[in-house]
Amino acid sequence: DFIIDYPLVLIADTSFDITGKIIVKNDTKTGSIDSDAAATPRALTLKASGGIEIQNGNFLGGTQPLSTITVDSSLVLINGSAFTSTTGTVFSSTGGTLSGSGTLAITGKLTNSGSWAFGTDISVTGDVTDTGSWDSSAGKEIIFNGMGAQVFTPKASTTYSKITLNKSSGSFAGNASNELKAGVFTITACPQTVFNGVSTFTSFANTPSTTETITFANNATINSAASFNRPVIISADARIETSSGQTYNGTVTPGANVTF
Repeated sequence: DFIIDYPLVLIADTSFDITGKIIVKNDTKTGSIDSDAAATPRALTLKASGGIEIQNGNFLGGTQPLSTITVDSSLVLINGSAFTSTTGTVFSSTGGTLSGSGTLAITGKLTNSGSWAFGTDISVTGDVTDTGSWDSSAGKEIIFNGMGAQVFTPKASTTYSKITLNKSSGSFAGNASNELKAGVFTITACPQTVFNGVSTFTSFANTPSTTETITFANNATINSAASFNRPVIISADARIETSSGQTYNGTVTPGANVTF
């Protein structure tokens, strides 16, 4: 095993490519793996043929953010950790299975191209892109809680168990290229929620608001029963499937050629 026991400061972009297993741990439970300064964020790449284990309570970029964090192995285990980066991909699992327990908090973007089987909730402040497989078992929630604009690019064939927007500022948008499907989609807080393309939810909930809006963009379709408790903007050519029953409790502003 190759053990990285931090605190550790990176003075350049750093890559660990190991034949065997990488274990990231901190016996003192203090500090993190950081860039040398906020003005010079460094990239960290962990690649191991025998698996990667990031043990409980470990923080990557916790004091001085890293630029990107890439994790690549056939088996990745993460327990209750937090990743922070300034730009680019914060987390990438390529070609393997990622699992773990405890909430994973990601400050920045998340890209999954492997097999995501994380045991509990994931909170993300940046964009999320999923091109791999995602275990949609009950209880696993993606929480969007960034301050700025966040875009979710789902894998079209995946139904995500729970998606929650809890944003005091900024916006959320689903990528128009792929259908967004979720068992439970909840808007707790989000000034502007935009659905592009096709969106299908088993359950849709949104807290009442007179200032936070929901927009169905051009050519958007929503296929869910829902009560909309905030102003709804329906752009031109949008399609609203009403066979499941929908209630609009706020103002509705329709564009041209809207189909109900």
